[in-house]
Amino acid sequence: MTALWNYAQHFTLADNFYGTNYGPSTPGALNVTAGNTYGVLCGPSFAVINASPCAEGGVAPAGPDTVVGGGKGTDYSDADPCYDRCSYTEDHNTAAQTIAMGGKNIGVLLDERRITWGWFEGGYASPGYRPGDPGSDDLAEVCTEKHKNIGGVEVLDYIPHHEPFQYFAQTANPNHLPPLSVALVGSQDQANHQYDLRDFWGGGGKRQAAGRLLPEAAGLRGRPRRLLRPAR
Repeated sequence: MTALWNYAQHFTLADNFYGTNYGPSTPGALNVTAGNTYGVLCGPSFAVINASPCAEGGVAPAGPDTVVGGGKGTDYSDADPCYDRCSYTEDHNTAAQTIAMGGKNIGVLLDERRITWGWFEGGYASPGYRPGDPGSDDLAEVCTEKHKNIGGVEVLDYIPHHEPFQYFAQTANPNHLPPLSVALVGSQDQANHQYDLRDFWGGGGKRQAAGRLLPEAAGLRGRPRRLLRPAR
């Protein structure tokens, strides 16, 4: 995997490639978590069709009890999620430049079956965050962590349009609240199953507190590493 990633920094790897959809990051992220790119409630014309722009007014309400039916629009290009504060604070979008999705995704289905799950992404929390210590997460600094890329340029780790669950009100964690404890990672609490990559490792090992295994279903999107895999 390391060798392939190093090749990908310099070349395009597309030998014998097949995909269920074609396009940039957002359509692919939505497809892998919701099974399609249809169901847009609102979004910009440069990224969606058959939907009007989202209304202004700050980050829209979201949470596990916010059930929203699917819309009639379809996403075909990149735009940040409406239910993510970092779409506004770090990428400096207006609501009209973001996308909101309706309907169910795989996270909702896992919740209905009471299966633990989580999406883990680099840069999601603040730079000083320590897993298991929610007080260490400075909510005014979430999404601000940076690292140098292969060209030596310092870039933000977190990319809002790579976080598919933030497009859906029911699975979004708009303010990037951390889990209340390592033991709760994968279960329902204020993080709503959305985590920093550091939460995947918990206290530093593959097993979390009290010997608890990682969530039964886990999606990882690293700093540059990207992986979607079951974790049992």
